[in-house]
Amino acid sequence: MNKSYLEKEGTSASLWKRYELYIFWIVLLLNLIPVLGVSYFFTGDGPAHLYNSNIIASLLSNPDSVFLDFFELRYELIPNLGGHILLSILNAFLPAVLAEKLIYITCLVLLPLGFRYVLKQFNHYVSPLVYLIFPLAHNFCFYIGFQSFSLSLALMFFTIGLAQKAYSQKKTSLMIMWGLMLFATALFHLFPAVIAMMTLGIYFLIHTIKENFKNIKELLIFVLLGMPAVIFSLHFILGNSEGFQFNQTEVAQLLKGLWLALPLVTIDTLETSYSIAFNVIFGLALVLTFYERFKKGLVLQTNDFALLAGVLVLILYFLLPDKMATGGFLTMRLLLCCYLLMGLWVSLNSRFSILTLILGLAFITVNLVKLPYQLTKAKELSADAVAISEALDYIPEGSTLLPLNYSYHWLHYNIGLYLGAEKEIVVLDNYEASTTHFPVIWKEEVFPGELLGDFGKSNRPKLLIEPYEEFSGQRVDAIVRWKHSFDLTDEATLYTDSILEVLFYPEFTSEDGSVEVHLRKKLEVNSNFGINKSTN
Repeated sequence: MNKSYLEKEGTSASLWKRYELYIFWIVLLLNLIPVLGVSYFFTGDGPAHLYNSNIIASLLSNPDSVFLDFFELRYELIPNLGGHILLSILNAFLPAVLAEKLIYITCLVLLPLGFRYVLKQFNHYVSPLVYLIFPLAHNFCFYIGFQSFSLSLALMFFTIGLAQKAYSQKKTSLMIMWGLMLFATALFHLFPAVIAMMTLGIYFLIHTIKENFKNIKELLIFVLLGMPAVIFSLHFILGNSEGFQFNQTEVAQLLKGLWLALPLVTIDTLETSYSIAFNVIFGLALVLTFYERFKKGLVLQTNDFALLAGVLVLILYFLLPDKMATGGFLTMRLLLCCYLLMGLWVSLNSRFSILTLILGLAFITVNLVKLPYQLTKAKELSADAVAISEALDYIPEGSTLLPLNYSYHWLHYNIGLYLGAEKEIVVLDNYEASTTHFPVIWKEEVFPGELLGDFGKSNRPKLLIEPYEEFSGQRVDAIVRWKHSFDLTDEATLYTDSILEVLFYPEFTSEDGSVEVHLRKKLEVNSNFGINKSTN
């Protein structure tokens, strides 16, 4: 913000410039409360990422690792690699729970800083509307545990800001740094990297038109330096796509998602009051910015790249399927990026005024009012993680473990993987190792598939033991049941109960009965419940 602008706007704008950074950091630190206020920050995919980070660290450092019989590493550049490498390094030197929390803290810190970095590179001042980024930081993708995606989302903004800095200063070193940043963004996750490429493509196109194509030389340098990320992204997307179909979701449902601001609904539908409030404030900010920006005519300016990118992403939200190239929740990610890009345009094209200050404070209010709710839910999930972690004291190191999940909570699908997050315990529920976009791979000769039953898909699992052990030559040493009740009388549960009674013995049951540990009996028994041989 230059001197003439401050003189024009008066004391209020001057005070805003002087104290805004302090306000920003205070809100940023308050935004960390849901993570810092709990023992475990438990998300849907978090336990799986933590477990696989332990596998990676063990395979790379321990020649006698128990994981060697079950897993191998994919030695190639793939999406999600960046997040797993970072988490593996942290998990190798820190307690698993702290390593995981540091990742989530990094996500919550880097996204607002990246957003602010773009504003500083383009405008050199920060509008009060920048505070819309804080409610968006606590989004569905963050709470479901998309760690690499969340980190890549923050890098996306740093990449956009660095492109502007490199282009304006015409420094080769900055351009090279930008190319590396874009590739790093893709290594963490392809989706934000592709959004960054698309957004910067629009940005450079506007520049080219305004400069009458006199900047072709500079653009060719950016194209050349960005080509590794483009090739990497296209290679993975095309190599893992099985044809294309349009979004099959009804338009009314997609419009409802837009009205409810679904990316801000993180745990349950009780949050819709917060998300709708955000949407109303966001809509007012859009209307105000449209009026201020275009009241003198529809003349395209450089900062409008974010608006055009946001509109394009919104169109893709209605067109693209929810699953594509091994990735899921595509519509949720697209809608989140639409809010982020539209929010970037709003922030880039607004200056300090009483109206923007009121809207900025409204965004802060929605954020801070929602934080106690997020903390309450985080505490509930943390208590669940602490409870199941009690089982670790009763499972010998080196065991092969099968978790059975009877919980109805939609985020509990990976909770059993916390048991392999720090100790060398092979947890046989590892969906990541059966996909193409994660660095850990099942060895084919020990991959459970359906041989152990439907434990990975059902909260009333029917346990099988013999088919897997005959196929793999591996022994299931322990079973942990989560939220099982002996009041359950369905056929699958009764069959599983009978298998446990014959092949295992109860080693531990928590006081509330939510956690059970069953260890293998010393006598080996076949599926007909006849004793075969002693394993002493």
